[in-house]
This record gives sequence, structure tokens and C-alpha cells, in this order.
Amino acid sequence: MELPHALPLDRPAAQEIGMLLARIEAVDRDLDERGHFGKNGARSLLDHRARLSRELRNWLREFGATPKARYDFAARMASGSVGEEIAKRLAAIEAGE
Repeated sequence: MELPHALPLDRPAAQEIGMLLARIEAVDRDLDERGHFGKNGARSLLDHRARLSRELRNWLREFGATPKARYDFAARMASGSVGEEIAKRLAAIEAGE
């Protein structure tokens, strides 16, 4: 919720991200205790960990909490909207430029 564009309405998404992080940490602890390979259940835990990571990446991207998402957002803000560009070009045409 510390991101500059986050609003109170975004709280459920932030909570989902937090729950995914907690779940991933729990899976990591379990894997550390059982070992990553050679023991029953470790492979399914690794698969589950991979699924949780993909889901987390998707939520972070949607929330604007990845470097690329922040870059894309900043680039869109810097470039202005299509409507603004049309208005600028019309003003230039009217001014005889």
C-alpha cells in the first residue's frame, strides 16, 4: 500500500500479495526441513512453490509492483494520452504550423 498509486480500494490485492508471500515462505520452510529432492512430497511442494511464484508475479505485475510495471506506468504518464496528442496536433494545424 506504500506505492504512490495505491488506493484504499487496492487493499484486497495487497492482502492477496501478502498471503501469497506468507504461503511461499511456509513452503520454503517446509522444503528446508524435508529437503528439496529425494523425500516424499518434496517434488509436489516444489511444483506448488512454482505455481505460487507465478501467481505472485502476476499479482505484483497487476499491482504495479515490479520494476517493469513501474517503468511502463511512468512511460505512459510521460508520453501523455492519445487525446492529448490529438489536441496538440489540432492546435498546431489551427495555428498554421
